[in-house]
Amino acid sequence: MPCPFAMLSTPSLAGMNPIQLVAAVAFVLALVFLVACLDPPFLSARAALIPDVVGEGPMYAASATLSNLTIQFGTVAGLALGGVVVSLGGVRTALVIDVATFVLSAVLVRGFVHHRDPAVPGKASWLADVREGAVVVFRNPKLRLVVVTTWVTAF
Repeated sequence: MPCPFAMLSTPSLAGMNPIQLVAAVAFVLALVFLVACLDPPFLSARAALIPDVVGEGPMYAASATLSNLTIQFGTVAGLALGGVVVSLGGVRTALVIDVATFVLSAVLVRGFVHHRDPAVPGKASWLADVREGAVVVFRNPKLRLVVVTTWVTAF
């Protein structure tokens, strides 16, 4: 069976047999699921970092809003630009440009982001942190409602 990426990059899916089509769709759904599972830790870490960088108060609110706006704009603009690049240069060109942007990002982060000490020193276990957070969330009915609603609507 060919690679799912190769199947999805063909100009027409009409020539695929049903098993290949189901396999390709299942592969893409699994990939989307994996990305969706990795998104919450990234968003939490980003939100937790903002107060360390700008402090609390009005600067925090402005920075968080600007950060969210930037991420949303980047997503929309990136999808549009990606569609243009794929239509003009093809999938291979789009992937090469994507790799180049990741390499550029890594170089910029390595060159300009400096080490920061943890906000709270100590070596608590990851499981203890999760347990503590779950206790805080599930003891508060309003937070519990937000979390459960988010879980239900995410799938």
